[in-house]
Amino acid sequence: MNILEKDIYEEKIDELKKYIKEIKGTNGEMIASLYKGQEIFGYISEDVKNIIIKETMCSSKKINEIVEFNGIFTKTLKGKYHIGVCLGETCCKKGAREVLKNVKKYLGIEIGEKTKDELFSLDIIRCVGACGLAPVIVVNKEIYGGNEVKNIEKFFLKIKNKK
Repeated sequence: MNILEKDIYEEKIDELKKYIKEIKGTNGEMIASLYKGQEIFGYISEDVKNIIIKETMCSSKKINEIVEFNGIFTKTLKGKYHIGVCLGETCCKKGAREVLKNVKKYLGIEIGEKTKDELFSLDIIRCVGACGLAPVIVVNKEIYGGNEVKNIEKFFLKIKNKK
């Protein structure tokens, strides 16, 4: 890690610690701290978990259980564009498995991986409550669906060209 990267990393640590101090003693501080840690760092690293354990006085066992159980948390750094293909019941009925197959083929990666250029990462997700748009792909919290995701080449061109 060079000096600039180290400075940025330290700033992120300070930001997380400041946030935890602000919410200390509130209901749900542990979950909120995990969300914030993931937002700041992009994933829940061992360092992030250790900061939250120290600052919230929560056990490492409890933090690990929450991270493992809750599918919203990730332990690996994702690509610039994190792709989630919904495999909820309605999406599957409307072609989500075919969309997933096409996404994997187009990106050349499997579920849980990221492209060599680190631009895209891929995961499956469960219902996001947008069943009317099925099948659904979520890209960095933005929901896309229906015919928009069925032409994968056109879809990814749109994502790459987005600012």
